[in-house]
Amino acid sequence: MKDTIFCTLGDLLRVPGSEISLLDLRAKGADVRALYSPLEVLEIAKQNLNKNIIFFAIGFETTTPMSALLLQKVIEEKINNVFFHINHITVPAPVEAIMNDENVKINAFLGPSHVSVITGYGIYEPLAAKF
Repeated sequence: MKDTIFCTLGDLLRVPGSEISLLDLRAKGADVRALYSPLEVLEIAKQNLNKNIIFFAIGFETTTPMSALLLQKVIEEKINNVFFHINHITVPAPVEAIMNDENVKINAFLGPSHVSVITGYGIYEPLAAKF
């Protein structure tokens, strides 16, 4: 789509999609941009007013604040050509899914310190009580 710029954090470019990776899509001519910070979307949008800018946000608790800040700035600055595809999740949900699987035999987890700094240990208490 020539009227679209797809933006995401750089580590997602090589992740295989159902048919193709973002890196392969870019090689075929799509405007796919790797960002160091979601806030880069603001300048991209201002410099490309005639294009739709899609910000693909994915990650756990540590990346959610960056996406929220970008959304806040887009609203404050009344930037109308930025669209969001949000895929944030919290760590406890997949941990609980793993623990609920009868075929998985796990007796301990090493929690993600970067997430725990953001959330505190309280998010894990229901899991510890249940399992």
